[in-house]
Amino acid sequence: MSSLTTAVRSASFALALAAGTALGGETVVDLPNGIKGTLALPDAGATGPAVVMLHGFGSSRDEVGGLFALQAAALAAEGIASLRIDFRGTGESAGDMADTTFEGLLADAATARAYLAEVEGVDAARIGVVGYSFGAAIAMLDPGPMPRWWCGGRWATCRRSSTSSWARSSTTGPGPRASRASTWAGAW
Repeated sequence: MSSLTTAVRSASFALALAAGTALGGETVVDLPNGIKGTLALPDAGATGPAVVMLHGFGSSRDEVGGLFALQAAALAAEGIASLRIDFRGTGESAGDMADTTFEGLLADAATARAYLAEVEGVDAARIGVVGYSFGAAIAMLDPGPMPRWWCGGRWATCRRSSTSSWARSSTTGPGPRASRASTWAGAW
């Protein structure tokens, strides 16, 4: 695909987001505890791996500049389902940001993972996580009693020590360009 074609598609996608247009294969969903999310499925439906997307502090589920919305579309094009959420107290989710705690953010991530595991066709053993900024910090924390993330990626955060408990991880992830979703798909 030429860089011009990529640029035109990216610009069209950005205009659609700005206009509030829903993308094909995306559904706004209500999760427990007042959490809002956007579920993005491949055209053929979910048939394997999936990703939970955790936004940065003070942001929302589409992330700055629609970064997560672009990534979700690119992942769907590669056959990977995703769920991006608004943490409680941000975006369209219930709650007050002043009540935000690490425990609450971890609980929101666990809620998103549990929801995604119940989506028809998603392989619950192959749910990964990607976080941006503060969302990446939450993604790196021990999830407690739930199973560990299958793999993970993080953008714009500190580096985790070599004692990382992730089964597989990517410190660089596919980058902010949606056209690099194949990096994720190849790892899965």
